[in-house]
Amino acid sequence: MTAQTKFKDKLPFLDLEGTFLFLPSMLCLLLALQWGGVKYPWGSASIIVLFAVFVVTIIGFILVQKYKGESASLPPRIFMNRNVYGGMIASFCLGGSIAVVLPLWLQVTKDASPSKSGAMLLPLVLSMAVTSLASGSLTDIVRYYTPFLIFASVMMSIGSGLLTTLRANTTTSAWIGYQIIFGIGAGSGIHQTMLAMQSSCQKSRDIAAGTAIMIFAKILGAAVAVGMAQSVFANKLVSGHQVAELRGVNVQVLLHTGATDIRKAISGDSLESVLRLYSHAIDQAFYVSVGLATVSVIGSLVMEWNRVQGRRGPLAFF
Repeated sequence: MTAQTKFKDKLPFLDLEGTFLFLPSMLCLLLALQWGGVKYPWGSASIIVLFAVFVVTIIGFILVQKYKGESASLPPRIFMNRNVYGGMIASFCLGGSIAVVLPLWLQVTKDASPSKSGAMLLPLVLSMAVTSLASGSLTDIVRYYTPFLIFASVMMSIGSGLLTTLRANTTTSAWIGYQIIFGIGAGSGIHQTMLAMQSSCQKSRDIAAGTAIMIFAKILGAAVAVGMAQSVFANKLVSGHQVAELRGVNVQVLLHTGATDIRKAISGDSLESVLRLYSHAIDQAFYVSVGLATVSVIGSLVMEWNRVQGRRGPLAFF
């Protein structure tokens, strides 16, 4: 397609039909996950309709892609590549698992400000950065990316599982160690799906499409995971409030008060119980991260063991 190609000749390649179906499907999915059990009951008409619209529109999107073939946003030929759909699963799950991290727990249980809680996440960030560089160099040596994805799934499952054991009295060395374990897993696998696209796709157009798919899957996984974690957190907070029968504490105040302001909104004898309730609800939200990290191994096992050709270096994934 040349620069002089008329606009009307470019329209079929924009895939407007697929876009008009895909955008509302993602919007309905995210709204359903965010509102379910919080703003509306899971069995309410609003949530059911949102999920129904998501299913109908995503099926429509798939049919449009199949019908349009090479002019589709996601040509079936590319999607049916094992490395593409396996990489999508891995990117979605790993990206989502990373999104459910510690700042809220640190702000509530350690009374840390947003900036301080960010500084307290340095063990996670540094371990991810160092491991990412190391995995890039090791990939140059072993010439295969799949083992690092499997290793990432295992380590992130262990790390996120350990995060569910956090309590208000958990020692500093413990929650720092859990971050490092999780970070080692995240750093070793989060960029490997990009390398898989480069190794399995021959045409530059396919590499660009595959890379875009991996990035989108990672971002979508993070958005879905945050919505799911928020829903789990709110539901556990409400149910825990009912069990604890905290007198004089409005559950809506708990739901709509920021973590850094909870000590200002609640005082007296109820504060300790509320903080314990908050911590337990956050711990339950970490199970979303555990589930996604565990499921990511399916995508890792689906992907082919293609040999990486040529030296790329540890910075090739950035």
